[in-house]
Amino acid sequence: MHRDHPGLVRAQQKSPGGAEFAARTIGLAMNDLYNPAQLDVLRRLGRHLRQQPTEQVRTDGP
Repeated sequence: MHRDHPGLVRAQQKSPGGAEFAARTIGLAMNDLYNPAQLDVLRRLGRHLRQQPTEQVRTDGP
């Protein structure tokens, strides 16, 4: 996804209200949309993905 949409990586930095405002807004929206268990899974997935090499892209499907 990053290869196809490189602007997403820095989208928060280019936010009109700044990166902190964007992060806070996204966090509030996620708290409204997801229950605590779902948020826990998303946090764990985020940590896992940040530990993976960015070049690793699967093209063979799920």
